[in-house]
Amino acid sequence: MVGTLEGTPPRFTAIEMQIGASYGDREQIEKFVAMAERGCIVANSIGPAIDLTFTVLEPDAAYG
Repeated sequence: MVGTLEGTPPRFTAIEMQIGASYGDREQIEKFVAMAERGCIVANSIGPAIDLTFTVLEPDAAYG
């Protein structure tokens, strides 16, 4: 996860969830991530308040 802090007292204004996995079909893993994002109670709760993004890392970067 990568977060952006702003303000006083500090608070997160953006969070990027970086998903690392070994995969052969990027389109399929992105589909799974999108499905998980839609069904995630936490993402659905905090998403309207901050900039919440999900990024699929390249397989080499996931464990680099």
